[in-house]
Amino acid sequence: MAKVEANGLEVDLQEGQEVEIELEGGELEVEIETEEPEERDQIQFLIDNITSPNIAEDIDGDTLADLGNQVVEDFNRDDDSMSDWADAVEFGQDLAKQERFVKSTPWEGASNFKSPAILEAAISFGDRATTELLRGDMVKSDVIGSDKDGAKKESAERTAEYMNWQLQYDMPDWVEKQEGLMYELPATGVVFKKVFFDTLTGKNRSEVIQYPNFVVNQATKSMGDADTFTHILAVSSNQLIERQRAGIWLEDDIYGEDAQEDEGSNEQEEVQEAFDNDQRFLEQNCWFDLDGDGYAEPYCVTVHEQKRKVMRIVARYDENSLFVSDQPGVVRPFIKGEITEDLELVRIEATQDIIKYGFIRDPAGGFLDLGYYHILGSLVRAINSTTNQLSDAGTLANLQGGFLAKGIRKKMGNMRMTPGQWASTDITAQDLQSGVLPHQFKEPSPTLLQLNELSKKEVDDLTVNMDLKGVLAPNAPATTTLALIQEAMLPASARLQSIIRSETKEFMALFKLNSLFTDPTKYKQVVDDEQANFEQDFNQMNQNMKPTANPEMSSRMQRINQAEAMMEPTRFQLLQMSGADVQPIIDTWLDAIGMDGLKGALFPSPEEMDEEQKARIEKQQAAEAQKQKLLAIEIDQAERSLVLREEEGEAKIIKDNAAALESLAGIEKTKAETIKLLEEAESENLNNQITTYTAELSMLDRAGDALKKQLEEAGLINGTRQVSGTATAGVGSGNTNGGSSAQLALAPSNQGA
Repeated sequence: MAKVEANGLEVDLQEGQEVEIELEGGELEVEIETEEPEERDQIQFLIDNITSPNIAEDIDGDTLADLGNQVVEDFNRDDDSMSDWADAVEFGQDLAKQERFVKSTPWEGASNFKSPAILEAAISFGDRATTELLRGDMVKSDVIGSDKDGAKKESAERTAEYMNWQLQYDMPDWVEKQEGLMYELPATGVVFKKVFFDTLTGKNRSEVIQYPNFVVNQATKSMGDADTFTHILAVSSNQLIERQRAGIWLEDDIYGEDAQEDEGSNEQEEVQEAFDNDQRFLEQNCWFDLDGDGYAEPYCVTVHEQKRKVMRIVARYDENSLFVSDQPGVVRPFIKGEITEDLELVRIEATQDIIKYGFIRDPAGGFLDLGYYHILGSLVRAINSTTNQLSDAGTLANLQGGFLAKGIRKKMGNMRMTPGQWASTDITAQDLQSGVLPHQFKEPSPTLLQLNELSKKEVDDLTVNMDLKGVLAPNAPATTTLALIQEAMLPASARLQSIIRSETKEFMALFKLNSLFTDPTKYKQVVDDEQANFEQDFNQMNQNMKPTANPEMSSRMQRINQAEAMMEPTRFQLLQMSGADVQPIIDTWLDAIGMDGLKGALFPSPEEMDEEQKARIEKQQAAEAQKQKLLAIEIDQAERSLVLREEEGEAKIIKDNAAALESLAGIEKTKAETIKLLEEAESENLNNQITTYTAELSMLDRAGDALKKQLEEAGLINGTRQVSGTATAGVGSGNTNGGSSAQLALAPSNQGA
């Protein structure tokens, strides 16, 4: 708002308001006071811009001129920063083109071989990526947080179903464009996608942006940190009129009579007037301070490059992107509808509508990834050069040529020889031999051939394609084969993982657009579920959208081997016996072998079955139930047999230990008797008997020690005590009715040796 004072008359003017003051004579003194907008006005200004189809309608001409100049200058700066990367792409494109033209060096019609190595590598990766990433349903949803009642899971399944329908039918060119991206990405190294709501069609769109239709600064660290990103648009006169009539572009006669022939940057051959040539516009994601508070806000600005004329401005933020503070040191998200005098804008997070698909990260740290044009360009050029040299050398060696002496040339004249022909001549053999001097052309160089083969090998090593013939072995187990394939496919899996991360960001951006622009009635019709709640289903706090593809299973062979590993009979039966649901394993196996269409026939729902099918399935189920009963009986018998064997083993051990206890007691008794006899012999000096009794005691000690060791290991005696008396055991010799333990009276001996 501005306050205008003219000759004592004060008038408050709003932005865009005009006032006329008529004077009969004299001078007019005008004083204009502008009021800086309050903080609450600035926040309201930002919120109002969110829903504006073209903010440029409310911006003054000077500000638009400054903004147009900034956009073009930033575009030129960013374009210069990526010149080395762009030069490598254009060099690689020239190498990859299989153009046919006559080469004039080193002579007219010399060999002009061009290796298709870059095309082969890009096509091979594209084939594998499209087969894995674009098969069947492409979107699935993961639930966030607790889901005790299963409501989040049902909601996630509905949104995934809707988005799969959307990608295949409501956005019919999405699959085709995504397929093209898979082949372009490995060649150039980076492709961008712009996800947005198209006002003209009323649908969400995902547009592929490939070189040379984008410009971004190489110093950028990530798309979230990018100060600018420019999409170069070629707009025809009809497209311009459509945008202007829809009210999303400013009215401007770009194709007027004063337009020069070269104003459009997409000049075509035989173009006579600028009206016949698409004009070049720069659609740039940038930051600019429109509210005058010193803090730049994120906008998407469309500018005509030649005229630097701003055609459109739209906000790249929503209310959830605003972060505010109403007390020192506390920054929080803006709450919808909350605007107070103490509320201060702190920062704005830009909406990410540009998704980067990268191939191989630049080792030098550049933002733009590298592709086969960059890493294979020099090698392919070496292959072309050495192959052409080998071909030219072979041509010279095969065709031959040389010099003829003057006399011979005159006598023989011009002659044409055919294979197998012998021509007669009047020249003597000596003159003929001395008058012909052939060129000394060498055969193709073996060293050059080795260099050529080495370059080809380096190309093969640098690509992510793998020949699995050298990996697979006959009759190898499924798990072993799967591990070998996964190891061989590791480079390709890493590249696919990068693509899947980008697809995840794209699907989440599309999910957010659906929450803002999708018709709830249309959503319910597509999912055909009365329980569908649009606001609840498209709540970003409840679920994450991501691709269904698995980068570790990037080939059909891998999926088949994985499924067969789970279908291995022993493993499958163990899962069944443990009570596991094996139906998902069967479904995965059918999917892997390409027979998923049999699911309905093999496992029909009760409503879809006729009487014959029901009877057949009932018989199969009865047979399976009987089989399970027999299996349970066999298991029970096996368990009983095992228990019986264990009981018999324990009884034998108890019996052996009881016998050992009895033997030990007998030995102790015999030792006591022998000691008594030895004492009597010593008192009577019976030397022969003393020797005999001493030997018997030694033998009894050895036998007793062996039995004690056995019983100590069984825990039946204490090694510090000696056994005396008679053994009494629950299981004795020939007696198995006395329980499962043996008892023995143990007492210290009062006998001495």
